[in-house]
Amino acid sequence: MTGGARIGSVPYLNARPLIDALPGEVHLAHPVQLSAMLRAGELDAALVPVVEVLEHDAYQVLNGYCVGCDGPVHSVFLAHETPLAEVCRVALDAASRTSVQLLRVLLHQQAGLRPDYVSQGEPANAQLWIGDQALRFRENHPHWRYFDLGEEWKRWTGLPFVFAVWALRHDAPPETARLLREAGRAGVAARHALAANEAERQYLCQHIRYELGPRQQEAIGEFSRRLGIEGLPVRPPTAFVE
Repeated sequence: MTGGARIGSVPYLNARPLIDALPGEVHLAHPVQLSAMLRAGELDAALVPVVEVLEHDAYQVLNGYCVGCDGPVHSVFLAHETPLAEVCRVALDAASRTSVQLLRVLLHQQAGLRPDYVSQGEPANAQLWIGDQALRFRENHPHWRYFDLGEEWKRWTGLPFVFAVWALRHDAPPETARLLREAGRAGVAARHALAANEAERQYLCQHIRYELGPRQQEAIGEFSRRLGIEGLPVRPPTAFVE
């Protein structure tokens, strides 16, 4: 419990600046699990995929901080050995629904491709990778081709992208937003010191962007519109908490 609030976060490196300065224990779990726990009332606030708040209006979204990018994100990509136009089967990492849906939007609406989507471990000629596993895969496979989802979104829309936001239940303890904001302010300012090596410093300080302001809200709205084209019943969040 953190300052009276039950808070959950993903266990990835990119979340470290947002949670390192939080007092008390933070529950760490994969994005899909965090979303389920938040909906069930087992958490008061969680760093969840942005799709969660687009599909459910039961939350307030913390303004100011998120996990996003404004160009190449480096840790969310489609890895493929053949040219992109020849990709016909994509193995999905189901840990983050936002990355899965962003990939679909980019392949369908930007690239004009309609591959088959399969689960991890099934035969495929391309693989969606996210998070720390993606960083390790990229380091170990320097000669593969990489379709960086943040880079392609920026090239296509001119906007940053928001992968995850702090979602607060309406019955969360009143000090929750303040705790998250203060921790974010301290952690982002010291993110260079949270990295274990130069590669991590470059990732945290150059690839990941933590600001959630007007441009990021615009980007969330555009992503919501693009998901609507794909037939998903979503809408941009309207309850932002300062």
